[in-house]
Formats: sequence, C-alpha cells, structure tokens
Amino acid sequence: SDKEYDFSSVLITPIYLKERVQGTIGLERLTSKPFDDSDQKLLELLSSTLGYILSWLKEFQKIHNSSIHDGLTGVLNRKAFNDRMEEEVNRSNRTNQSLCIIMFDLDKFKRINDTYGHPYGDYVIKSTAQILKNSVRNIDIVARYGGEEFVVILVDTDSIKSRHVAERMVKNVADFDFDFNDVKVRMTISAGMSEFPKNSTKKESLIQIADESLYEAKNQ
Repeated sequence: SDKEYDFSSVLITPIYLKERVQGTIGLERLTSKPFDDSDQKLLELLSSTLGYILSWLKEFQKIHNSSIHDGLTGVLNRKAFNDRMEEEVNRSNRTNQSLCIIMFDLDKFKRINDTYGHPYGDYVIKSTAQILKNSVRNIDIVARYGGEEFVVILVDTDSIKSRHVAERMVKNVADFDFDFNDVKVRMTISAGMSEFPKNSTKKESLIQIADESLYEAKNQ
C-alpha cells in the first residue's frame, strides 16, 4: 500500500513452540487510546492457543509421516503405496492416461546379510531406495514393498518410456559402489513391469503381472 500510518498504540506478543519463538501477533491502533491489561491478557491467550495448535499440527504431521514412510529407507511403506496406487489408477482411469508399475528386487541379497551382517544389509537397502528415488521424477512414487523388494509407479507414462527408465534404474544400482565399514560390494537388481490399462485396469492384477515379470527376469 502507498498509504503511511502513524500508529499511536502497539501491542505485540510472541508465539512459542516448545519454548522457542516462532512468530508474533501484533495489534496496532491509529487512535491515541492505549491498550490496557485486558487487551494484553486476551492477546497472550490468543498467542498461547495458536502456539498450542501449531505445536499439535507439527506433532500430527510427524506421526502421519512416520505412519506412511518406511522407517529404514524413508520411502513410502507398503500400505501407503497401496493407497497411492489406488488413487493413481482411479485418476488415470478418469483422465484416460497410462501409468506403469515397476517391481524391483535386489539379486542375491541374502549373501550380503550372511557375509557382512544385517547392518551392511540395511545400508544396501537404504542406499538402493535412494538410488531409485533419485532416478525418477518428483511426481513418481517409490515404495519399499518388503525386504529387499521395491515398487515404483511412473505416472502418465507408457511401457515404452518406462522401459528406458527401468533400464536406467537397474544400471544406476549396478554402477553404484556400495561402501560401508570399509567393505565395498557391487549389487545388481532385477525389474518387472506392467502397464495400465494395457495389461490390466485392476490394481491387484497390475502388481501380479509386474511381479511375475520380475521373477521371470530373475530366472533369466
């Protein structure tokens, strides 16, 4: 605004979140009448209530995030993936757009745990999740499906384009130098794919087709 105001009275109170100031609420008056004690108490009550609400929202967001993300890798967990997949299938059905499901499974992963221990295995799984996440767009969905198995949804993408993406993801894992506690290993990962609506319009069938394709790739 181009207008300039000459405030005669100002009352400001901080908003606290866990004893740290996260903002302020201020009242300003153009009249010469000063704010009194009741105004101050009311504003303090308002800031205290707002701080409590913001703190509750922050804690709720933490709980929500932990409930939908895998604790080890930070990508979506299986339940959250199932919910998102249903949403994406419904959306693609409405918009007549294709999407692809890619299932991934680390090859011969058991030898890592048996040879180097579970901490190294956790490191490999966590690193693989990050490699997969870095290999796709922000709009795509990456989840840990269970154990050393991952699943990715490529939205608004057909199988021709998705094949190139899947091949790049497989190569990125194969090229990565896993290095933990001065132990270096190389890993490979297998992939299987299905396309909506070409292969199926049902969520369960799409996962099954991708899973069967994955294990066919592993057997080869």
